[in-house]
Amino acid sequence: MKYSIKAPALAPFLRKTILHQYAASVPEELRGLDHERYDALPARVAKRKEDDGDVFLSKEEVVGLVEWKLKHGTFRPKLLQMVTSNPATLIESTTRQAFAILSSPSSTSTTPSTNALTALKTLTTALKGIGPATASLILSIASPARVPFFSDELWRWVMWDEASQHGWRRPITYSAKVYGELFARVSRIVEDAGGEVQAVELEKVAWVLGRKGVDVDGGVEVEDVEETESGEVEKIAKVLKGTKRKVVETNGLAEGPRRSSRLKTKT
Repeated sequence: MKYSIKAPALAPFLRKTILHQYAASVPEELRGLDHERYDALPARVAKRKEDDGDVFLSKEEVVGLVEWKLKHGTFRPKLLQMVTSNPATLIESTTRQAFAILSSPSSTSTTPSTNALTALKTLTTALKGIGPATASLILSIASPARVPFFSDELWRWVMWDEASQHGWRRPITYSAKVYGELFARVSRIVEDAGGEVQAVELEKVAWVLGRKGVDVDGGVEVEDVEETESGEVEKIAKVLKGTKRKVVETNGLAEGPRRSSRLKTKT
């Protein structure tokens, strides 16, 4: 049976199955950085908040995130140099301010992205080399459940219906406005799922689909039914059979073209 793999229509069992494929899809050389980005660093930030409420990232942690981002996508040495040029004290104070904004109640708007966009602007304005995509990555560390990373794959997946003919090569404009649209889409998906899915999980699912170059319009074939350890019968997607869209390979990863020349050095 064929199931849709469009973000809003993705069946829970299928989302979990594709998510389970993420670890095996990550190249060996990225796994250390992946552990830091998805596990170690969020845990340290949560511990800081629990211990004394002081939530921030150090310069070393921010540089590590940028290294992860560049090795996951297009590597641009100048971007890393720009980020490294920021003083450690400025990085700590700015991330502290941004995280405080992110967690504060919004009194000016009912839209869930209000605080995130304000925090995003705080980071991009004060720090060299930090554009909307990198800023969103920083913010997602403090709130992985609700704040999405502005990754190429996540944006293309959740915005697929708008211009599906471009697929995984669809050009992206890296701006706060576009991130706000992504944030709103992801928030609706999380809300509709009743809290059963986190923004960071959608990011990983999108990365798997994008890396495989799967045609989202083509759906996915579910070939078998298996019994889980709990004894419940669950459908398992054995193979992603949808027609693949042509993707550009960069460092072995699926990567599409980038539109803004300005954002080639700050994303």
